[in-house]
Formats: sequence, C-alpha cells, structure tokens
Amino acid sequence: MQNTEIKELADRLNLEPEEFRELLALFVSSTREEIGQLREALSENNLERASQLVHSFKGAAVNLGLNEIAAHGEKLQAAIKNLEDIDIESLIEKVLYEIERLAGYL
Repeated sequence: MQNTEIKELADRLNLEPEEFRELLALFVSSTREEIGQLREALSENNLERASQLVHSFKGAAVNLGLNEIAAHGEKLQAAIKNLEDIDIESLIEKVLYEIERLAGYL
C-alpha cells in the first residue's frame, strides 16, 4: 500500500493519514486474533461462531476500503456455509497473507 493509497483511503474517512495508519494497525492486530479464534471455532465445528468472526473482519475491511481482504472474507463466509474444507484453509491463508502484507506497510 503506497502513501498515496493510504492518503486516498484516509480522505474517504475524513482522517489524517497517520490516524488511518493507526486504524490499520488496530485492524491488523484484531484480525490476527480473529483468525486464531476462527481456526479454533472451525476445529470445534462451531460454524456459527466461525461465520460471525469472518463477518466481523470482512465488515471492518469494507469500512476501511481494504477490498482484497473483504473479497477473501466474502468467499470464506461462503466456504464455511457450504462446508468446503479445502477452500476454507486456503482462504484463511490468503487473508493472513494480505494482513501480513498490510502490516509491512505500517
């Protein structure tokens, strides 16, 4: 994520770029935690909880303009609903990849 992209996203939310970076840092931190909780919910076959967790970080991603993460979240919710085990883990990995890539810009 380039500085110009951060500025554009910050402007959309009427924030200063530094304030937006703080929100991104919080998003990265909370989404990492939610991914851990998601894996735990899936291991317990608690699909309702798993779906709630994905919905949470997907919504935050949409609000922050992080479309790639939101799109993976949308697919992940569908995979959980349809019990597509192979897709679930690969989509979790894609979300984590994007989260770590985002963290690298902070």
